[in-house]
Amino acid sequence: MEGKFLDLDELSDRILRLEFPTYEQAYLPMRNVILRKKGRIKEVLEGEIREALRKLEEELNNKRFATSKHPQEDVREDLKQLIWRFI
Repeated sequence: MEGKFLDLDELSDRILRLEFPTYEQAYLPMRNVILRKKGRIKEVLEGEIREALRKLEEELNNKRFATSKHPQEDVREDLKQLIWRFI
């Protein structure tokens, strides 16, 4: 797959700009504080996404996926429902 599925640097920058739209122009000490906040936002996003994916993986490993009369249809429908729960 080309490129990143989700660029956390870009996403954290977009979130930060909601409060500080022109943070590059801030004086140096303030800009450093803002950049540390950007790093922390990225860490929080990454942790939350990892946890959501871990939970999704647990759900996918659940035995109900393996015991089905029509595995392809049931799994496909179950996956759709799981994905919407985690979005």
